[in-house]
Amino acid sequence: MRSSRKSDGSSAPPISGHAAIDTKNSSAGAIASGPAAAVLRQGGGDQDDPQAAWLERFPGVTKLRVARDGEVIRLGDTAITAQATPGHTLGHVVFHAPGDDLAFTGDTLFALGCGRLFEGTPEQMFESLQRLKAWPDQTVIWCAHEYTASNARFTLSLDDRPETAAHAEAIFAARAGGEPTVPTTLGVEKRFNPFLTATDADQFTARRAAKDSFQG
Repeated sequence: MRSSRKSDGSSAPPISGHAAIDTKNSSAGAIASGPAAAVLRQGGGDQDDPQAAWLERFPGVTKLRVARDGEVIRLGDTAITAQATPGHTLGHVVFHAPGDDLAFTGDTLFALGCGRLFEGTPEQMFESLQRLKAWPDQTVIWCAHEYTASNARFTLSLDDRPETAAHAEAIFAARAGGEPTVPTTLGVEKRFNPFLTATDADQFTARRAAKDSFQG
């Protein structure tokens, strides 16, 4: 959850890039805003009217509009690009604020991981991650879940580099001390995340299947 400061000094409503992502088959997002919150989410298709269901789900929200893949949305002084990333679900979107070097990646990209494939195909998720890899390395990644310790154990089963072991140990120490490991940066993930280091869709598919059954 993040607030954006308007040019007049007042606060724009906070945004959530994950809690409202649904499973509709569409590449359209939506912005809902009101006195309490502004919610950026994946919306229904062109034939759907998401207004009633989502306004009911978020009491206090008074406005809702669809945002298309690639559309630039402004919250205060922050420009956010909605980007379709099918894979975890067919209608998943992420929100990238390139001017602030940050992104809300929901269940597409985690620290040392990626989302399970509930609706999309491995090929779709691989291509979605390739789109994210094109962002600058300094992009700060805010993902939806703190799964990093589990993801680090899986990463160690594939990657025996000393620097990977050191990165994993730092993660384990942080979690043991009650500290978060999120956010991360895209540069770190490009070095260590086994789903971003996969060289092709076949390797990604094998790693995703291995992670699904991993017991470590």
